[in-house]
Amino acid sequence: MDPQGVSIKWVSDAKERGVLADRDFAEGNVIFEEQPMVCDQYLYNKDFFPTCEYCLACLESPADMVKRLAGLPEPPHLWGAEAVPVLKNVPCEHICGELYCSTSCRDKAWAQYHSLLCLGPHPRDDHPLLEIRQEWKSFHFPPESATIGLLVKMLAMIAVTRDEALFDHFKADYRNETLHIVAKFMDEQFSDRLTKFLRLFRDLFAPHGLHVSQELFDKLLTIVSLNGQGIGTSSFEAYERILRNLSAAAEEKAGSPEALAVTEALDQVDALREAIEEHSDDFTHAEGTGLYRAHAMINHACVPNAEIQFVRNNATLRVVATRDIAKGAEVTISYMHFDGCESDGEEDEDEEESDHEHDHHGHDHHHDHDEHLVDVDRRREMLREYYLFECTCDQCLADSGAGKAALATAPGSRTVAGSSSSSSSAAGSSSSAARR
Repeated sequence: MDPQGVSIKWVSDAKERGVLADRDFAEGNVIFEEQPMVCDQYLYNKDFFPTCEYCLACLESPADMVKRLAGLPEPPHLWGAEAVPVLKNVPCEHICGELYCSTSCRDKAWAQYHSLLCLGPHPRDDHPLLEIRQEWKSFHFPPESATIGLLVKMLAMIAVTRDEALFDHFKADYRNETLHIVAKFMDEQFSDRLTKFLRLFRDLFAPHGLHVSQELFDKLLTIVSLNGQGIGTSSFEAYERILRNLSAAAEEKAGSPEALAVTEALDQVDALREAIEEHSDDFTHAEGTGLYRAHAMINHACVPNAEIQFVRNNATLRVVATRDIAKGAEVTISYMHFDGCESDGEEDEDEEESDHEHDHHGHDHHHDHDEHLVDVDRRREMLREYYLFECTCDQCLADSGAGKAALATAPGSRTVAGSSSSSSSAAGSSSSAARR
């Protein structure tokens, strides 16, 4: 899709492409929305959350979701929950067990990839697709941060279209040194597992006329690793969002029956959220990963001017301004959540990886990225590790004491978010060249 209000343009030789504002955006404005080119639910998460296989829409009602996640004997009465659309459970016509929110999603999935991947009612135990899923689940445990299913769908789409360049929009350097990113999602048997996956992919797609070469395999792995955006959906969170919007609208009617009802409902939501967190631990949202054409072009800044939200209870991605953005300025997001990370110590490794995963999930929560930022050296180390670039955003330059000198000498000087930009100026951003 071509988002309105922004353009994808060349920013600089160092940063390559970026997303620039074609008009002014005020804080809180929706900059653009985008559907994924392809998305897939995490495999363990799929065991717990019924979602639309195509768009990841949560198929449970808010009350049914709360009952299950909080371990309640009965679904609670949720005031105003009827405002959350009730989605259908449309099964695959070939009885493979996949569900969809509509016949439209079912038909799109079949046309794009599912016709090659449908297992039918009685798949054989040694089916390559089942082996791929079992192998992935044997070492990639919750909390999940990636899914092999996305790569499966991408290869199926290539087989359907006969176009190995289908995902070349997501430019990626897939030389051997970049593949260490993929190892973050595997284990000490990284090399052996890649070899096994390649064999299984070849077994899966050979009957459909696609030879999965080492080059194609490496390229798609790197595209997913560098460009995949985590997705989180929840009908209960959609219900909470409706209540909070009603609460804001009811502020002028303080003391009215509606205002009191909304307040009581929000108190109930807070209590239920605590119960869910205590009972469900890793599984509080339906989660997966998707590839978004425009989103993949947004560069990083440690103090960005935009953030990712999922507010439609499906994989529709929304980019929202977190501060004023002037026409011509670059739109930036933070690839990781640095606030609250410690700068050293072995115990912090899991927390740092969790921050990386949570940022990719992009749930509908606002983050003040400029408060409590981890040390600049640690930020740069984490970005090098996960995204293969040295961050030179305005915040990193300022924190390293090199801000003025770097801005004076760097080609295409960067500007603060919301200010007028010069030629190829950026809103305090930097990017991974490998990602472009």
